[in-house]
Amino acid sequence: MSCNEIVGCVLEDSTFAVMARLQVDGANATQAVVSAITYKAWDIADSGTVYASGTLTVADVVFDTLQTDGRWSQDATGYNFRHDVGQGVFVKPGRYRVEYTATLTGGNSFVFGPVLLQVADTWTDGTVGG
Repeated sequence: MSCNEIVGCVLEDSTFAVMARLQVDGANATQAVVSAITYKAWDIADSGTVYASGTLTVADVVFDTLQTDGRWSQDATGYNFRHDVGQGVFVKPGRYRVEYTATLTGGNSFVFGPVLLQVADTWTDGTVGG
């Protein structure tokens, strides 16, 4: 398994999606091979304290076929994991590190990400967030 950083910038208290292509033993992961997915987010300025965490419903975030909708711009192959992060999760401006842990039906687990997230209260053009 290889790891790639995912970097993004969002306005505080906004919705956004984290997408990835998950593979297990060289094959694209499906709902049948993933029994659980959790996430944890740390404020980079205080890496010892978890800022947000949760358990995701596998059927909501793992797709059995690769998705190639307009949200994915990495390549033409697509993604099979999408976490739609809602309002109320990242409400404080700052820099965050988000890691996901997938537990497989066989009991093994792996961490993917990290997502390095800049949460801003305004865009550089002056648009105000949350």
